[in-house]
Amino acid sequence: MTIRQDERLNRFLTDQGFKFETEIQKQAYSPILKGKDVIAISKTGTGKTLAYLMPLFARINVSENRIQAVILAPTQELSQQIYQVTKKLTKYFPGIRLLRATKGEDRRKFEKEADHHAHVVIGTVGKLKSLFLDDNLLRLDQTNMLVIDEADMMLDSTNLAEIDQLAGRMAQQLQMLVFSATIPDNMNAFMRSYMHQPKLIKIEEDVKFDPRLEHVLIPFKSESYDIVFKLLPHINPSLCLIFVEHHDQLLKLSKQFNEQGIRHLLISGKMSARERNQVLKQVHEGSFVYVLSSDVAARGLDLENLSDVISLGMPSDLSFYTHRAGRTGRAGRSGRVFAFYFEKDLPKVRQLIKNGVIFNYKALTKTGLREMKELDYQHKRRASELDIEIHKIVKSRPKEVKPGYKKKMTAEIEQLKRKRKRDMIQKSIKEQQKLKSKLKQIEKRSEANKDHD
Repeated sequence: MTIRQDERLNRFLTDQGFKFETEIQKQAYSPILKGKDVIAISKTGTGKTLAYLMPLFARINVSENRIQAVILAPTQELSQQIYQVTKKLTKYFPGIRLLRATKGEDRRKFEKEADHHAHVVIGTVGKLKSLFLDDNLLRLDQTNMLVIDEADMMLDSTNLAEIDQLAGRMAQQLQMLVFSATIPDNMNAFMRSYMHQPKLIKIEEDVKFDPRLEHVLIPFKSESYDIVFKLLPHINPSLCLIFVEHHDQLLKLSKQFNEQGIRHLLISGKMSARERNQVLKQVHEGSFVYVLSSDVAARGLDLENLSDVISLGMPSDLSFYTHRAGRTGRAGRSGRVFAFYFEKDLPKVRQLIKNGVIFNYKALTKTGLREMKELDYQHKRRASELDIEIHKIVKSRPKEVKPGYKKKMTAEIEQLKRKRKRDMIQKSIKEQQKLKSKLKQIEKRSEANKDHD
């Protein structure tokens, strides 16, 4: 069965303006619908959220008053975004009840909603553990579907322990769905522990929906972020997300923005849920152009009309570069990533190139961005006739090498070099003779002119 064959999903996609499904959505739908464990790897911005939500909703039995699916996300913002998408889907799947479980939710309101027997719960792993194991407010022992979104961020040692505590108390026949932009280092260990013959779906490229990103690589030497303010006048973004790795760097950058008198928003992992939601609301209202964020705080953010990303230095974990870049160019739209790098970042840059990132090399000058030669550019000397002849001798090695072959080949090369040297000397002598002859002719003409006078 295909996605469009489900009338509810067909109407949802049509009403949302989706003319066709992404590759990850097509390939994930059938195995999830059949109840198989799935590991899905696809770039950010290629529709992974709907890839698991559509078959998951199709599997929900509204006549059963129990939590049938739990969706785990690494951040409150991502949980909120997933929740908003599920709310849209419930209009086409009447009877499906939702519950959001994130830090900062009003406890009384949550207890009231929990009494209505939700079918799908969306939240962060820490909050769900607290509600289920510590407070006993949620009953997950009959839950038979577990989704782990942004797995490369979720599958660290701390989260793994909490996921284990949750999954271990869910239904014995638990379908697990793991979605990620990159393959986490500890995925194999996770598969062995939690998943049963999972279906691996890895989308290398989706021509229609693959993010059309321009990666611009720019060197910078100073630890100061002054270079950012030199770039901004030349790029004219509609909405720009600027990344640093750590919270203290975020505060330093924000201070410099204030000193420059540039209005901006700050997204920090240390903000309360209410504060972060207020910031996101201002972003969506279009009140600000510049948003500053650390890697953790911005994970999973889906900001409409985000035209540009600025990456200040390479992150320690290169998978975060993928997620920085993936905030723009989503769902087939175009976007630009300006990646500033120190000399110490060069090994990481080379690794990104090896991983398939295509950089445009540019330098930032007073007049704007100018083209630079590639990172490891070396001027290639044009091969001389002598080089070509030597190459022919070396390449003409017979299949069966007789004793003394190497000596003979070396002698031939030396003889060729001597001959070339003699030719050059003779050529030089002839040129000198021609020059002398011309000089004599000039002298004769000069003397003849004097006699005539």
